[in-house]
Amino acid sequence: MLQRTDNTKKYIVQTVLKNNRLDMYKYYINSAINNGYELLPVVEFYERRNEPGKHLVLRHDVDYKSISTRKMFETEKKLGVRSTYYFRQSTYDEKLVREMEECGFEVGFHYETIADYIKENNPEAIEQTDIEKCKERLKQEISDNKKKYNLKSICSHGAPENTRLNISNNVLVENANYEDFGIILEAYDKEMYEHVDVHIMDENIRHGCGFAYKDNPIDAINNQSRNIVFLAHPNHWYATALQKLRDCIALLTGKYYLESDRVFKRIAGANEYNNM
Repeated sequence: MLQRTDNTKKYIVQTVLKNNRLDMYKYYINSAINNGYELLPVVEFYERRNEPGKHLVLRHDVDYKSISTRKMFETEKKLGVRSTYYFRQSTYDEKLVREMEECGFEVGFHYETIADYIKENNPEAIEQTDIEKCKERLKQEISDNKKKYNLKSICSHGAPENTRLNISNNVLVENANYEDFGIILEAYDKEMYEHVDVHIMDENIRHGCGFAYKDNPIDAINNQSRNIVFLAHPNHWYATALQKLRDCIALLTGKYYLESDRVFKRIAGANEYNNM
């Protein structure tokens, strides 16, 4: 039985000061391997989802362009595991993506098509005609990105614009034929998540000791959960000097908490659009 050491104030303080959260990431990965889990990128898991055994699916959303993405990639290479990295248009790094693909990693598109449409047009609400326009726009975005790398899957990025109008970007492909978009999978695919027992998402180390929901890797492994999706944003695992300063100030002013009571819900807030 693995013991948690990552859920205390002392752990938060030490991690912020030493900027060493990647050390705990290594521990999570090695713990999964030692407990019989096979570690897989997203599409590979999707294609093998009916196979027996225990699986830990490693996924990264690259929300910001920083050295943290390369550091996480280098960490995984040393551990001998492969994962999926989803890049936004603004965070795409040609050299890094090329290296990832050469090492057998999956690279996908972190799309924000509806959010961009809202920014540009400022609608009061999203209508069916807007959805159709955004679908065509997403198809073009995917086509453009496939010219740059071996894009097989996409993953919705959440933005304030989505929250304001209560619509997620992934409604564009929910219940759609993926072949029409030139992809194999959307990372929040409904059928895939019927095979997922636990979805873990990271956070800033000061929030829930670094996890957005109740679930965390140690408990999931201890519970022998069969299929685990572990979403880790690189910028939450290695801080820039400015982020470290902000975290230190936040700790000194008591702006942190140890546990989260949130529960993961697939495509929360978009259900009314699922049949479009």
